[in-house]
Amino acid sequence: MANNDDTYTTRKDLNEFTKNLIDQLNDVFNYTFHRFDDLEDKLVNIQTRLVNVENQLHMMKTDVSSVKKDTTIIPNIFEMLETDGEDIAQIKSRVADLEKGKTV
Repeated sequence: MANNDDTYTTRKDLNEFTKNLIDQLNDVFNYTFHRFDDLEDKLVNIQTRLVNVENQLHMMKTDVSSVKKDTTIIPNIFEMLETDGEDIAQIKSRVADLEKGKTV
């Protein structure tokens, strides 16, 4: 009979262990699911922010384009800034000339 009692106890312990393991795995799954859900919400929020920044940059680019077309005080400033490899002294000289009313 002692052998049967040991087998029963072992099965009971195994069943209890299995139940606890399933409960713990369920808890881990629920935690992970909620964390992924939270992360998804955060990613959507970040994506929305990036779209807003992109829209603002586009608006700024449009504003700069309109300023570039409409400026009359220093008409060639944007072209000067866009010139590759131009010396800063040359740019300063051109700006000084423009301020004096000279055409560059």
